[in-house]
Amino acid sequence: NSNILISYIVNNLSSFYINGDSENKTPSEEYLFSNKVLLNNTSIKNNLPSLGFIRYESISVGFKHDDLFKQFTFNINAQYSNTHNTFLTNVSINPNFSTLFYFQNPANIENKNFVFDITKLINVLRLSIKHSSSFSLGNYKNAIDNFEIRNNKSFSYTGNLFMASFF
Repeated sequence: NSNILISYIVNNLSSFYINGDSENKTPSEEYLFSNKVLLNNTSIKNNLPSLGFIRYESISVGFKHDDLFKQFTFNINAQYSNTHNTFLTNVSINPNFSTLFYFQNPANIENKNFVFDITKLINVLRLSIKHSSSFSLGNYKNAIDNFEIRNNKSFSYTGNLFMASFF
């Protein structure tokens, strides 16, 4: 495992940062048994055990500005992560049971995240406002119908606006 953080302090209030992370993990014990396990009255779980390492890599770049005197905070961040040799699920559905079969595959799963946060306290209005936005783009794989591996893309946006008044 390795992690590096490089930070450049522009002034007392602002900084740029780059964070890199790399990790080799062993598979979770939930994937290391080969017998069928009844999860509930309609689902069965089965694994093809493998002890191959799962490789995770991530890099993020961002800018942060904290002005406590003006009661203003701003943060913007972009992150890229890649997981290699992870477990995929093959789902098989028949009239009596759904079978979830987990197996390790050397496919890459990629995620790109963009985060924007801003917080401002407005004393004149006695109001605190915080806005957070997060965009996520993902490329992942799954298996269907006799282990046919297919590519999938996902896009999500989460936005939060919080306002509070004070006395």
